[in-house]
Amino acid sequence: MEGEYPKAASERLGHRRTGITMDLYTHAVPGTGKRLAGKVDEILSGKTLPAGTGN
Repeated sequence: MEGEYPKAASERLGHRRTGITMDLYTHAVPGTGKRLAGKVDEILSGKTLPAGTGN
């Protein structure tokens, strides 16, 4: 599941809601918390823009 969109993974696994997939499998992907923290840090420090906000 690493690198896949949660919605696509959820549909493939037959879960009705993405939250179910995330609750069940997020802990199994090493480094998820660190990657997320790094991305949030980049956004808050102005190094990158959040996805979907333009250039």
